[in-house]
Amino acid sequence: TLAVGMSLARMAVGNAGAEQAQRRSYAVLGCNGIGLMAVAALRLLAGDSAVIIAVDDEPKRRELATRFEATQALGYSQAADAVKLVDSGRGVDGVVDASGRV
Repeated sequence: TLAVGMSLARMAVGNAGAEQAQRRSYAVLGCNGIGLMAVAALRLLAGDSAVIIAVDDEPKRRELATRFEATQALGYSQAADAVKLVDSGRGVDGVVDASGRV
């Protein structure tokens, strides 16, 4: 699970250098094991100043996401509005979909 989360986080960060990655914002859809590992890996890769929004409808999973250092943890119904507010309406720079939803 950790390896998959790290791999997804690296894809979300892309080729951004460390300094550029810190100024970016990310969303993680689904706070299951893979999603939580992606949150932790994004924090490790992108640094403390990156914005990481974790999204899940289960309150317990959202609580865990904040423990894994997500900046915000929201339900799916609130996530669209929150993502639009990041960077003056530009949205997030990278997304990890660990929701399992089709």
